[in-house]
Amino acid sequence: MPKVTEEDIVQIEIKIDEEKCVGCGTCIEVCPVNLLELKKVNGKKKTSAPDQSFCLKCHMCEFHCGYQAIKVYPPFEGQQPTDQAKVPMRHRHDH
Repeated sequence: MPKVTEEDIVQIEIKIDEEKCVGCGTCIEVCPVNLLELKKVNGKKKTSAPDQSFCLKCHMCEFHCGYQAIKVYPPFEGQQPTDQAKVPMRHRHDH
């Protein structure tokens, strides 16, 4: 088995723009590992990702957000979306 070094590990960061997030929950529904949750910010529901260590890098939350409120880093690099991509896109709004 090859040795995994610290350089081999890709750190994931999920950034949620609270100004764009409307708290619809679509990202929560499509996340295959239930990583995301809703929290209250100034009395409004917003998505948060308190523990990002289980992120699969599938970008489903980003793909399905109709408000472009979620960005997953590093960016999607042409890999094929997982089977979860077949979940219907809901709450799609282009702004």
